[in-house]
Amino acid sequence: MNIGICDLNKRQARKLGLALLCSASLSACVDGANGLSFAPKDTAQTKGATVGTIVAKSTRAKLARGSFIVTAPEGYCIDDSSINNRLQSGSLMLAKCSSLDGKGAGADTTVMSLQISNRRGARAVAPTTTDLAQASAPRSILQQKQKGALALVQVATGGDEVFSVADPVHWRGSTLLDQRLVLLGLFAPKGSSMTSDAGADLLTKLTKGLSATRGAILGNNSNTPATPVEGNPIE
Repeated sequence: MNIGICDLNKRQARKLGLALLCSASLSACVDGANGLSFAPKDTAQTKGATVGTIVAKSTRAKLARGSFIVTAPEGYCIDDSSINNRLQSGSLMLAKCSSLDGKGAGADTTVMSLQISNRRGARAVAPTTTDLAQASAPRSILQQKQKGALALVQVATGGDEVFSVADPVHWRGSTLLDQRLVLLGLFAPKGSSMTSDAGADLLTKLTKGLSATRGAILGNNSNTPATPVEGNPIE
């Protein structure tokens, strides 16, 4: 199943380099009928269900063979089964820790996705909100927020294509770290505060938990020690 954030305008996505991020499917998605393995499957389950799939989780994960580190915001965990750790890139998904424990999270079953590209060279620049909005066309954009190098757009449609109980309104974000494009998505059930400004705040917190080390171009197999990358995207 495609995560649903990659229905970007192909021409604009290619121009921004975002198309590179849209080639990976996330293993936390099972198929188009069932949606996310840990997410509620119908509206009734969002009203307090306590039984669900238990998924292995963690609060910290490494992508691109260890050179890119993701730390989950407080209260959220990384779905270990979703981690796609490639040589130079990768992807993963996050949700409420309680959701991954099979306890359910009611209307707060928020799902976030993160994908990173290969390093794109010294000339790489972070996309702006205008870039991201244009790449999301023809979907309507409800809000645009620029927080440092983090671009955020609130998209009017498409969230329910990720899992059936999600609100069509969802958030997308993009930034640049260690010459890598980072593409973010946030999806929440209807009625959740995360479809509004709280969702943008949560993606901002997620971005604060990103860090990287600059190793060899094909990973961290060099004899030269990796060095930390300076500068958080939203500082």
